Amino acid sequence: MDGKEFTVSEVIDRAGISAHTWIVFVLLAFAMIFDGYDFMIVNSTNTYVAPTFFAAQIAAGQPIAALTGSLTTWGLLGMVLGGAVGGILSDMIGRKKMLTIAVIFYGLFTLPQAFAPDYTFFCAFRLIAGFGVGSCIPVVTTVFSESMPSKQRGIFVTFGMAFMVVGWVLAGLIANPICNAPTLEPEPHHPRPLRWSDHARNWRNRCPELARLLSDRRPAGCLRHHPALCDARDPALVR
Repeated sequence: MDGKEFTVSEVIDRAGISAHTWIVFVLLAFAMIFDGYDFMIVNSTNTYVAPTFFAAQIAAGQPIAALTGSLTTWGLLGMVLGGAVGGILSDMIGRKKMLTIAVIFYGLFTLPQAFAPDYTFFCAFRLIAGFGVGSCIPVVTTVFSESMPSKQRGIFVTFGMAFMVVGWVLAGLIANPICNAPTLEPEPHHPRPLRWSDHARNWRNRCPELARLLSDRRPAGCLRHHPALCDARDPALVR
């Protein structure tokens, strides 16, 4: 050995593109796909999620456009904070550890959002998950820059970060059929399907005299054979 020193970049340049290079590229690409999906899925569904949290405002006729937009804003705020801190933490504990923590972090804190009972709960977990999403971006960019040959570094970084857009596209493709799928809505005055006992009770309340008269002369359940006695304004009673 002549005692000559080499930088990490020179060693990577001499090794060139290897199997290790492609493994790193694929793993980082998947990290960016999930990162982009996590960010964009709320943007793709916020107009459908908003009525769940702002039913009172809708019933009062108040506009909810700003409130709907805030569902996305909390995630962006978390990304700003995560992006500012992620690079610093990766210098302290290492790129690999920080990237693993960031991906697990936003994955775990995104799951409770699907079961959020109110707006405050959703925003709190969206802010926390956004921290992980934002932390992932600078770490991935740094790892690309440090582990790719210098001649192809720009190409790898560009295509690697473009996988975040792939996550955006997947979020839209997945959210569109789910949000636009036909749903069976319950009848406005009956939160559960009407039963025959409900029909009979409604009819007795509407026509107490006729109910008393028929109960003396007909067996139970005969109303089904006399739809004309039902209130014509309530088609459910004629079933």
